[in-house]
Amino acid sequence: MMHKKKYKLLFWAFLFVIACKAQPYYHASLSAVSKSGFYKINLPPSLIAKSNKRLQDIRIIDNSEQEVPYILKTDLPAFTAASFISFPILSAKKEVDKQTHITIENKASTPINRLLLIIKNTDAYRTVTLSGSDNLKQWFVIKENISLDNYLSSPEAHFIQSLSFPNSQYAYFKITINGEDVLPVHISQAGIYRQTYQAGKHMLLPAPIISQKDSSDKKTYVTLAFDDTYTIDRFELTISGSRFYNRTFTINNTTSADYNNSYTLNAAAVHSFNCHLKGNQLYLVIQNNDNPPLKINKVKAYQLNNYLIAWLEKGIEYKLTTGDSLATTPQYDLAFFKDSAQNPIELMVGAITNISLPINTTKKNTNHYMIWIILAAVLVLLLLLTRKLTTEVNKKK
Repeated sequence: MMHKKKYKLLFWAFLFVIACKAQPYYHASLSAVSKSGFYKINLPPSLIAKSNKRLQDIRIIDNSEQEVPYILKTDLPAFTAASFISFPILSAKKEVDKQTHITIENKASTPINRLLLIIKNTDAYRTVTLSGSDNLKQWFVIKENISLDNYLSSPEAHFIQSLSFPNSQYAYFKITINGEDVLPVHISQAGIYRQTYQAGKHMLLPAPIISQKDSSDKKTYVTLAFDDTYTIDRFELTISGSRFYNRTFTINNTTSADYNNSYTLNAAAVHSFNCHLKGNQLYLVIQNNDNPPLKINKVKAYQLNNYLIAWLEKGIEYKLTTGDSLATTPQYDLAFFKDSAQNPIELMVGAITNISLPINTTKKNTNHYMIWIILAAVLVLLLLLTRKLTTEVNKKK
């Protein structure tokens, strides 16, 4: 009977240790609240780098250690006026090449160079090829290897993809989801906006250190080393070398080759690409074939603006916490009142502190010290109980 009680004690002590380890590891103070109301808290890249990919572990905590509800928003591409011209989707089916083809009728009266797609949220990566036709029989390529964004941080159930291409006036467009037998994304609407489309807003990240290796396997391997684990939503390349080039490349946050996320480097195009990667190192592989290697001179990486909207009270101190690997997306009633948050006041985020490291002894840090003291006591208790149980087992033997 005594053994059962001891094992139960060991079990609950173990759960306590796990719970202590699941606590947030980082916090950042917020600037003073001048008056009660809605506030906009811009999340700096350095804080997002400490969070998980979907930002599920970010919390606002007041000086009573109570959680404060918030709405998470991202400056994704959006429509800013009700002047969307819808293009009918005539068909969406897999054809003999085992790829999905979506045929769209062009309702514009003038040449267009942008097509907007409303796509239901996905966490899968896909590239598409855009072609055009005037009779639905003979098709001509317009642009290849266009990457589709996949943003899951949007509060909506869909995102807007903008396809840019040379001016075209075909009667029909066809979007081909590249890859045999891959499941397509769900394109629910297609069309154009005239001067009412707002692109996503990004912030520039610290520049990475670039290292390049031109290999005998006709590929160039480039490593981009950042000073933190940033979320990267767009990157731009500055290239030198051949005057004329058209080459495919991949970019990943692991060294494993994943050729589904293929991009194209073209001498006549702007080298700006959308992605959604998180890591402190990115690996870029350029397929040279029999051409001389290109030189990557500069890389600019960008992150979409992410921010919180919250109702804060005057005279109360607030902080942000993050880093809890076990956290799930919080469910707040405030999400039903997002239309009430008009013209929120911007609030600055202070320096980020790792609360597992020694910090100044103040009243608000007492709880963190107590956690470590209790944790140490539990570990000592575990060692003593384990030793005692081992001794008793040996005696019986």
